[in-house]
Amino acid sequence: MSLRISLLGAPHITRDGHVEQPRGNKAWGLLAYLVRMTIPAPREQLAGLLFPNAHDPLAALRWSLTELRRVLGGRAVVAGDPLRLVLPPATFVDVDVLTRGSWVEVIQLPELGQDLLGGVTFPKSPGFQLWLDSERRHLSAAVEALLHEAALACIARDEPDRAADHATQLVGINPFDENYQTLLVRSLSLTGDTAAANRQAAACAELFRTELGV
Repeated sequence: MSLRISLLGAPHITRDGHVEQPRGNKAWGLLAYLVRMTIPAPREQLAGLLFPNAHDPLAALRWSLTELRRVLGGRAVVAGDPLRLVLPPATFVDVDVLTRGSWVEVIQLPELGQDLLGGVTFPKSPGFQLWLDSERRHLSAAVEALLHEAALACIARDEPDRAADHATQLVGINPFDENYQTLLVRSLSLTGDTAAANRQAAACAELFRTELGV
């Protein structure tokens, strides 16, 4: 069985070539939590975090667990108290690649730079929304660090065009970081496109003057 779990951007699961979607955002939230947490979570704690307004939070949690088991297939284990997730060998999980892989692997992720559970919110579960927002910031910082590493590595390899691509992504994520802007101008200059480098430097200066007053 092949299993791919994509949690960056619009989440989706592919099992044996077929796209599987659990019913309800809470199942996605539960999956993201189990994937990201290194310490198994007590069921009661997780139920209160995801289902604070439910008449029976533990029953609501059990329903979401049933959904996860259905879409992940019989070889995945989602059980216990504390709750643990054990995925089959060779399962692809994009956020694991992002946090544990090299920049060479990370830049190949199709949803690189998109939010964890992009477009999914939990307005009735404020505690879980706080956790999700924190995870999104953490993963965004990881993306920036890896793209920065990739751009510098490409410059060292005399691949300025690729460096400029990565630096462009960095500036798109955080246009107010002076180091990213400098890296993009430098990369464009190394490609031999002096005009593009000058335009980027001028655009950066104007942005900083207009938005930051510096």
